[in-house]
Amino acid sequence: MSGKVIRKTRNIEKFIKRIQKLAKSEVESGYFSEQGDHPEAEMSYVDLAYMHSKGEGNFPPRDVRLPTIFALDDSSYKPFINKELTSYLYKKQSLNQTLNDFGISVTSIAKNLFGVPSVHLPSNSPDWIDLKDGDTPLVFEGHLKDAWSYNTSEEVVAPKYK
Repeated sequence: MSGKVIRKTRNIEKFIKRIQKLAKSEVESGYFSEQGDHPEAEMSYVDLAYMHSKGEGNFPPRDVRLPTIFALDDSSYKPFINKELTSYLYKKQSLNQTLNDFGISVTSIAKNLFGVPSVHLPSNSPDWIDLKDGDTPLVFEGHLKDAWSYNTSEEVVAPKYK
């Protein structure tokens, strides 16, 4: 990723500190061990997602992470990144707000992939489609989709998991 920096003030020290703080920050999106177990699968969300990503069962591999990463690398996502970074670096938006905005955005991208057949989420079997009255890969009752969340390294304002 590349960016452009335009100096508007002579206070470069504060600007450098904000960049350093941003560089030490993280946003993680997906499933976390602290979320506990899926209500029907008798395993954690982490284990269930891993099982689906590898196709460990009588179904093809379905990994939501890859198309989410591809969406983040898409040029249509770059204006959002630029807006958030500009708001943090120049308009004094808090780092907490910036990281939460990224987390919300990535979570939304991932959740919108559930239930939509694609290269990374192959269609359900014909029997399953008949049973469900539709082809919605990785969506049975929506627990796995609903559990996708994010975590930031900043916890000043917002709770840890969304």
